[in-house]
Amino acid sequence: MTVFNLTPVLTQALGQNQQFQLAVFTTTSFEGRILPSNEIKAHQWIAPSVIGALRTTTRLDSVLQAAFALSR
Repeated sequence: MTVFNLTPVLTQALGQNQQFQLAVFTTTSFEGRILPSNEIKAHQWIAPSVIGALRTTTRLDSVLQAAFALSR
C-alpha cells in the first residue's frame, strides 16, 4: 500500500522505559493493497464502533478518536 498526504495525529512513548516513539499519522489518500509484514498477524477493515471488542494495539481506541477528530 502506498499512502499520500499524511497528517500527524500524535506520538506515543512505548516500551518498558518508554524508550520507543511511535508516530501515528492519518490519511484518506492511499492506493494499492495491504501487504502485512511478519510483525502483523492479520488485518481487516472494520467500523470504529467494533474496535473495543477486538484485541488490538494498546490505546488504539484513543489513537483512532484523535485521528477521526482531525478529519472532521
